[in-house]
Amino acid sequence: MQIEELDKKTLEEKERVRLQTKANIQARAEARRKAEEKEILALIAQNYSVKQIAVSKGENEFAIRRKIKRIDSALLEEAYRIAKEKQDKEILDLLKKGYSRASIGVELDVSPGTVRNRIQQIDKAKLEEALKEGEKAKEAIKQQEQLEKQKKVEQEKIKMGESAKKNEVEKKLCSKKLTKKGVADCRKAIDEKYDTVTEKEIILLVKAYVKFNQIREAEYFLNTIINNEDMQYLNIEGLKQIRTEVQQIEKKQIAWKLVRQEMKTEDIMKMSGLRETDVIALKRKWQMKQEEVGQILKEHNPKGKLGQPPISQGQEFGE
Repeated sequence: MQIEELDKKTLEEKERVRLQTKANIQARAEARRKAEEKEILALIAQNYSVKQIAVSKGENEFAIRRKIKRIDSALLEEAYRIAKEKQDKEILDLLKKGYSRASIGVELDVSPGTVRNRIQQIDKAKLEEALKEGEKAKEAIKQQEQLEKQKKVEQEKIKMGESAKKNEVEKKLCSKKLTKKGVADCRKAIDEKYDTVTEKEIILLVKAYVKFNQIREAEYFLNTIINNEDMQYLNIEGLKQIRTEVQQIEKKQIAWKLVRQEMKTEDIMKMSGLRETDVIALKRKWQMKQEEVGQILKEHNPKGKLGQPPISQGQEFGE
């Protein structure tokens, strides 16, 4: 008798556990279903289509439609109401910005017919207010476009003026009638152009400096350009090479004066920085000039009474 009662209690306990387990499973399933319905309702309220919801959840449209049908109608109606309000607000906001119906369709990724239907459902007072603001927005956009167009025209004029100014600088630098004052004016014009100066203009000004024997000015000008971070768009290595050539000219000028003073080769090398071969070449050139002058004097004064006039100290190197 006791065994039968024990077996009965065991069976009852097992049944209780089974029913509890089943209830727990059903409760978890119901919780998952409600959570999923809540997620779907949130997406509907955000104006998601069935297709968009399916893509978002990684399911097919048929499954989503079936789940939507199981949702409480009151909750579903509230979600659609929120979605409609959101749609209306989006359309009204775009109308206030001056968007056309076609533009609204593109912006919201819906067909023009859908836009037309939604507009018809919007409150007339709100719609009229939005359309009035839209007209103002269109006018403002039109004025802004005109201002931008005018600004562009003015910029083109400025650009053309700068181009003309640039051509004028180059023309002056290339002119055979260029004076020292003209060189100074060209330097000012280049300084005004600043980071729009061209490499060609720089080289022309350096040549002008050299032409008027303003070697120090040429070297200072090149250093200013080379060491300026705003001028790194230029061929800096090429300008450094030109600077080296200018420095070489300066060395030769110094050496030429010393050669005419008949200083020793070693001293000239130290004072000018030239190599021995260059100094020797300058000495030969000086000797040839002296011989030419001597020959001319001999032809015009065979008796040698007048003597040999000295060469002017102001005579430039190479002339």
